[in-house]
Amino acid sequence: MHQRSTVPIAKSKRGRIWPFSGFRHWPLDLRRFPTCWVLLLVVFISVVTGCDLFDPAKTGDPIFPSPPPRKVAAGNKSVLDPATSTQAGTGQTAENSQAGQESPATAPEFASETTRGSAPAEGDIKRTSFTGHTPSASTKLSGNEVAATVNGQPIFVSEIFERAYPEPMPPEGLSLLTASKNIANGRVSEQEFRALQEMAIKKYLKDYIRTRVLAQAIEAKMEKEQKDKIEEAIGKMFDEYVEKLKKDLKAAARHEVDKKLHETGTSLASLKIEFRYRLLADEYVRQKSKKPHVVGRHEILAYYEEHISDYSYPEKVHWQLLEISFAKHGGQAKALAVLEKAVDDLRRGEDFGKVAKKCSDGPRAENGGQQSWTKPDSVADTKTATLLRSLAPGEISPVVHTPDSYRLIRLNERKPAGRSSLAEVQETIKQKIEDGLQKEATREVLVEAYRLASIESPFLRPEELGPPADFAGVPAPAKNGGDNPKKRRERP
Repeated sequence: MHQRSTVPIAKSKRGRIWPFSGFRHWPLDLRRFPTCWVLLLVVFISVVTGCDLFDPAKTGDPIFPSPPPRKVAAGNKSVLDPATSTQAGTGQTAENSQAGQESPATAPEFASETTRGSAPAEGDIKRTSFTGHTPSASTKLSGNEVAATVNGQPIFVSEIFERAYPEPMPPEGLSLLTASKNIANGRVSEQEFRALQEMAIKKYLKDYIRTRVLAQAIEAKMEKEQKDKIEEAIGKMFDEYVEKLKKDLKAAARHEVDKKLHETGTSLASLKIEFRYRLLADEYVRQKSKKPHVVGRHEILAYYEEHISDYSYPEKVHWQLLEISFAKHGGQAKALAVLEKAVDDLRRGEDFGKVAKKCSDGPRAENGGQQSWTKPDSVADTKTATLLRSLAPGEISPVVHTPDSYRLIRLNERKPAGRSSLAEVQETIKQKIEDGLQKEATREVLVEAYRLASIESPFLRPEELGPPADFAGVPAPAKNGGDNPKKRRERP
């Protein structure tokens, strides 16, 4: 099966070759590339294309090219223009539902035809599922099917498979790579293989849609000469990336890299295509989400005061434990004999840590019973917790009798409850505010880009075709709220 998706791969610690899964783990981190190529791309896109690239007031065309013409669905009629009967840009024929036809009440309705130069009305349906030609659920997909279209541009399922090929899929952790080897011998049925394929599509398709939406947005503003220069810059960056792949895969030449990529279901050619899309998409977001806002001291102070509980920390103690287990010494009486010897050593002035190394059965006995900084209230044994709250630094407790052991506790140091000063945390707060502003700016870019895009898919529901949830659902900063308590800062 010819596959055409694009997912860079990296070598795992075990020596296997795996694609990077998830958009956040995509190796398209500009820090990985030589600074000269990164700057070259930025200069080409922001200077070569002109300062007016992202200024809607200075451009006569909308961000996106015209979406494919489509008619309002009525009853069980084809959702495609009957005059064409094919999806624009795909060459793939759409079929009316027959066996499982939708009723007129539930049939998807498409936006009326949108022309280039006019923004869609707020109520237009721009994201929708469509009925395409796909094999029955008991037959595996060939790879030539269309997973989605973005403004008429198809994303083929083969592209998704290349990315997902070696990735284990839930619930059994079986990958398409393993399943493809077992389908011939009957260990995996075609129906099971098809289920894995659909899992892969649902897992990765949203990332591909996002990349296409944003890449198309930036490409729509470029003239041919500008595109040529940017392609040249991207080509040089990809060459640098291939050099890194050669080292990771221990390949001496480019064709050896391509051979190893083919073993995992992808290739350098398809890798370069998605590499390009990712760079363009990231650059579009970077430029469009810029916000000329400097976080000032008054904002930092306001955040600090609103989240004061996040910068408070409880009392903590550093202590040592000497514990004699009843079970390890054959009962309470024999354990008591060991305890008495340990107490005698301590009375003679021997160091608590040395005695713990000799006699203790408790945690970290080999380190003299040294325990980490602890909140007294977090200790399960109530007698031990009470002593940790009351002992003075350097003091050794009386014998603690627990259901399973005898204990002696030495308190080394106590840190009272308190609060980090603004000076200690202001840089952290500033970064947090800036990150929030950047995330909100990115959210706005994505929401607007998706609003203007026409996205269709037979594999995802219409509500799944919106902007990624990580950004689309970002709420405005809370006025009287706190961060997740699990992330609150505590002194060690």
